[in-house]
Amino acid sequence: MELTLKKALKLRSRLEAFVGDPSLPLSTDLSIFVQENREDPTPVFVKAEGDLRSKLDEKLRASSILADLRSSIAKANAENDIESLLARQADIERSISLFKTIAAAPIRPVIDAVKGEIAVLHRQAGEDKVSSAFAHRSLTRSANFSVVTEDLREEAKAKITEGMRNKEELEDRRNAVNLTVRIRIADDAADFLREQGFV
Repeated sequence: MELTLKKALKLRSRLEAFVGDPSLPLSTDLSIFVQENREDPTPVFVKAEGDLRSKLDEKLRASSILADLRSSIAKANAENDIESLLARQADIERSISLFKTIAAAPIRPVIDAVKGEIAVLHRQAGEDKVSSAFAHRSLTRSANFSVVTEDLREEAKAKITEGMRNKEELEDRRNAVNLTVRIRIADDAADFLREQGFV
């Protein structure tokens, strides 16, 4: 059986969930009202142990198939440079995040407005100094101004657009690989997966 890489990734997730659940039928219920159970409960225990062994075998088989599948997926990813695509996509996402921060920042005010605000704050600081009854009070004041210019904001917006376009191209390439690369699953493994309802 062959699966696309995309379907193989979904199968891997389902197998991981199945194998990752360690629950097994470790006990059984015996009805106290059934005559056979009161006389000899051995057959119930024998059946329950058989169920336990069967479930254990299923989980172990699924784990083995999962190991082979993960290996095949890793090989396909390496052959098709998927890790490089993912790394470049992550780089683009980080860049976009930084440029979004700049694009959302306020624009630096004109220098005359900065000078005016500094003068007002300086005058207020002088008044505080004269009227302050507390000697330990800090008289140092500063004003905080954005350093983002309109040009820098527009450059950031352009970089966001470019980054989104590049990210989409990488996603398209990765999706193409996911849909065209085939993962081979051995016939006996395919039979097991069908029997268990995984495929």
